[in-house]
Amino acid sequence: MQRYPIINGHEFQKSKFQEFSDDGKIISEHKIDNDIQELKKIGGKVSNLVDRIIAHLDKRGIEEEVTYNDLEESINVFNKITLKYINLITFAGFLSLTPTVQSDWTKIFSVPLDVRNCES
Repeated sequence: MQRYPIINGHEFQKSKFQEFSDDGKIISEHKIDNDIQELKKIGGKVSNLVDRIIAHLDKRGIEEEVTYNDLEESINVFNKITLKYINLITFAGFLSLTPTVQSDWTKIFSVPLDVRNCES
């Protein structure tokens, strides 16, 4: 709390910190452990698929059946937990980890090339 003291008039800080604390004063170890266990749980089947099939082409393959739904659920849980901790550490309000284009990348194709300025 010394690093991020509760500022009078900013009640949103208290509600956000409650995600990590039982008493509102210090981070509760069991809340962090719950997030770690949830990450381990979702990663099991998907990480086996990635490790043995995608990354290493392991001849043993995998025994579990991994569906697109498993992959989507894993990504969504990872996204939710990661954003929760990014918000705690940086106080940034990201809605998703999905990358977004910040500028008009097609703009370079709308301006004619000026070859007179290209010296050999």
